[in-house]
Amino acid sequence: MNKQFLLLVMILLPMMANADQSGTCGKNVNWSFVEATHTLTISGNGEMENFMNPSHLAPWDNFQTSITKIVIEKGVQSIGNEAFIGCVNVIDVAIASSVITIGRASFWNCSSLITLKIPNNVTSIGEYAFIGCSSLTSVDISDISAWCNIDFDGAYSNPLELAHDLFINGKIATNLTIPNTVDAIKKATFLGCSSLTSIVVPSSVTSIGESAFANCSGLFDIKMSEGLNSIGYSAFSGCSSLNSIIIPNSVLTIDDLAFAYCI
Repeated sequence: MNKQFLLLVMILLPMMANADQSGTCGKNVNWSFVEATHTLTISGNGEMENFMNPSHLAPWDNFQTSITKIVIEKGVQSIGNEAFIGCVNVIDVAIASSVITIGRASFWNCSSLITLKIPNNVTSIGEYAFIGCSSLTSVDISDISAWCNIDFDGAYSNPLELAHDLFINGKIATNLTIPNTVDAIKKATFLGCSSLTSIVVPSSVTSIGESAFANCSGLFDIKMSEGLNSIGYSAFSGCSSLNSIIIPNSVLTIDDLAFAYCI
């Protein structure tokens, strides 16, 4: 009898280890993991809860290295802090258009992630959201006005800092004209975007924020319009290909290091 029981346990253990799993990760938000496809799906309506290592780990933490694809379904409004930290084998992330906020350190050390599409409704990305995403090579968006509306909250919140290449509707952004629906280019909006070679800033833009174009190493031509009032700290620092720039008469303030290391 004992031998039979032991044999049964030995048969069931691998099945249990590979079983699909599910649970909740917010008031009206659920998660499920399918072992066969290595896919983690977040579904429901509303915000994901925030997590904190090591006191409050995400419920999929024990099998995070088995996840290769993450799907955030329509209805989910936020990606929680530290939600997918350490998911080192994730190569594909699909984020629904309902997502507004991407939390702090949410994709920390997703080192196999290659490309990322940011939907238009995202307005805030937390600090360190993409730190350690060392394989990231491109960021894809569909609306430059929506991209300019994002608040990037600190270091490595903008995936371009690592990816360097920005794609708009599948086409790499080189010569870029900011739409006249944009009134400010915010902090770190194009930080590290080395694919940019020229940019036209319309008269609707009154300010260029801190590090807005910092380390855009391929940028050599900038056209600014009358109406621009301020250029922020380190706004164009590290734009090593920049040959010359004409500052409009309307500019009242240029902060420190705005054009540092542009030689």
